[in-house]
Amino acid sequence: MGAAYGVATPLSAAKIDDSVQRHVGKSVNRIPESGIVRLKMPAIAESPLQVPVSLVSRVSPDQVDSAYIFVDNNPTPFVVKATFTPKSGKVFVATRIKVMKSTKVRAVIKLKNGKVYQNTRFIKVTAAGC
Repeated sequence: MGAAYGVATPLSAAKIDDSVQRHVGKSVNRIPESGIVRLKMPAIAESPLQVPVSLVSRVSPDQVDSAYIFVDNNPTPFVVKATFTPKSGKVFVATRIKVMKSTKVRAVIKLKNGKVYQNTRFIKVTAAGC
């Protein structure tokens, strides 16, 4: 049975935790929420096949190891990994994602000093997208 209205079931919670652990090297429950990374996206998906999402941080690109976007309740939660150089100018990622059902979307930033932070937003989906 899947998650209703974006509430994580044990299976979906394990899937997102496994995905974040594999890509970031840390359990999702051990990553603090922080304003260091921000996630911008609509609260309601008008088209679940093309939801605009952006990740932005005020941290200098030379301090960032990588940035990620995950969608908790999708069959494959991992969406994108971005890396930056000082020539990047700023930490910014913009993309469009598919969402299967109402869910949390996570922006995760891993700094070169080993610290990891996340910002989550909930998106409501009115029709299946994946």
